[in-house]
Amino acid sequence: VNSRQSQAALEFMKLRQDVLMERGREVTREEIIRMRGRIQKELSRESAGSYDIKLAAGGLEELEFTVQYLQLRHCRDNPSLLLQGTRAAIRRLRSAGILSVEDSRNLCDAYLFFRTAETILRLRSEPVLKEGSDTLRVMSSFMELKKEGLLLETLHKRRKHVSSVWERADG
Repeated sequence: VNSRQSQAALEFMKLRQDVLMERGREVTREEIIRMRGRIQKELSRESAGSYDIKLAAGGLEELEFTVQYLQLRHCRDNPSLLLQGTRAAIRRLRSAGILSVEDSRNLCDAYLFFRTAETILRLRSEPVLKEGSDTLRVMSSFMELKKEGLLLETLHKRRKHVSSVWERADG
């Protein structure tokens, strides 16, 4: 990469930050709710006995939407919130007092859980986690949740935490 390309990249990143800081507060919670609802309705593959780790309510995507929404809402007052990486952003939101220690811990735990589950599903070429499946047994063992029911209980608990933070996100 030559210095002209490096300079252009730096200028772009500065412009991006300026736009996000200026316009981030314009993004409303209602816009995010509409967007999430459309994604869930059109793309989620969840049904009775199967669990969409990424797109279902309280899943990975809702977690990422929540974190990004909070970053946008508060970046004008705290530009250090504009960073990539969900876990790093969660920690920064906690440091800024936007997320409580408990919410931060729960979101980080949920993020790691969802990413691990998503990776296992991807490696096994399966779009959703199904009750009674071999993948559920493998995932339970890998995550050291000895019983399959414990993994599903943990999934529901993580989703509940994510949804709770989203519901309390300032609007």
